[in-house]
Amino acid sequence: MRPIDDNSLAEALALNNRFATELSFQTRESFAALVRNAYFAAWTEGREGFLIAFTEGADYAGANFRWFQTRHERFVYVDRLVVKPEARGAGHARQLYAALFAQMDRDARRLVTCEVNSDPPNPASEAFHARLGFRPVGEALIDGGAKTVTYLALERLAG
Repeated sequence: MRPIDDNSLAEALALNNRFATELSFQTRESFAALVRNAYFAAWTEGREGFLIAFTEGADYAGANFRWFQTRHERFVYVDRLVVKPEARGAGHARQLYAALFAQMDRDARRLVTCEVNSDPPNPASEAFHARLGFRPVGEALIDGGAKTVTYLALERLAG
């Protein structure tokens, strides 16, 4: 894995905004703040995709993150995971999660959370997270009712 750094920030932002419906549009400033405040912000080795995650005390105001904050004392929240379309199906998302899980293991963190759009639907992400063992723990309307998300959580055992 490679960190998202100043040299790759513009590329990560462009990929994020290519999928703004799923991830939410970001400006350079807002995206740089996400990366700066993240617990984990990394690319795959060849920059095929990235994952950004926060811990419960992060300086982050996202409504979905706050949903988990009100329910869990200690957690890691995956805010965004994206893989370039031409690189999908090659295990990059699994590699990103494996690196996140390794960091969580080093820090004795067990609960990982995220949300997946259910309306508009994102069946590929739902299926992927289910294969990893994530389970639904809630649902909410967001963006003024324009989207519905399903909240997911995975309680991991050590290692």
